[in-house]
Parts: sequence; C-alpha cells; structure tokens
Amino acid sequence: MDKFDIIVEGKPNGDGYVLRYCTRKNSDVYCLGVPLYYSQGGDWDLGPTWCYVVPDDGGVTLIDTGQFGKFEVLQSMLGQAGFSIRDIRRIILTHSHEDHDGNLPEVREASGAEVWAHRD
Repeated sequence: MDKFDIIVEGKPNGDGYVLRYCTRKNSDVYCLGVPLYYSQGGDWDLGPTWCYVVPDDGGVTLIDTGQFGKFEVLQSMLGQAGFSIRDIRRIILTHSHEDHDGNLPEVREASGAEVWAHRD
C-alpha cells in the first residue's frame, strides 16, 4: 500500500517538509517542500515548490531544483533525506518557471549531473 512518512515536519503551508513516499512496488520517492518567497511580500502564499528525489542504482534523479537563491535550503533538505548534492546524477526540469529551474546552475555545478528538459 502507498504511504507517506514524514522525515521533517514543516510549516502548515508545506514549506520545509521532507517526506518519503513508498510506492506499491517498494520504490522510494522523497518529496522536498522548498520554500517559495517573493521579495514583494504580501499575503500571496502558493506554498513550496515540491522537488522530488528518486534514488536508483545509478545515483539520484532530482526532479526540479527550486527557486533561485534556495540552493543551500535544497542542499540541507537533501541531507535531511539522506542524500548529498553529489549523489545527483540527473536533473529533470518539468517546466521553465523560476521556482522550478532557478537553482539549476548551482545544482548542476555542484553535482556534475546531466540535465533533462524540453529543448524549448
């Protein structure tokens, strides 16, 4: 049966959560609630950008990298899930919004990972 385990409990909006999802085939997917903030402030809260870590025999796949300026936060959350930035072998970008691809340059440089994204 599918289930989520809370590794780190975050804020009510999801910021800071680190979850482990175990699929029916016993594959783990780690869910990282990377905070999303805009300098304009206000009461506009969309919650975190969810980045996903999928471990396999060839290392780790990171799906999305979070908002620019959140590299240290992402790195810390990876550590809380039991991974290092250097474990990342591939990065998949779901789309080109700054909260999903903003940390790409730092993550790619620190990990040496290949990037998978739509050419457009």
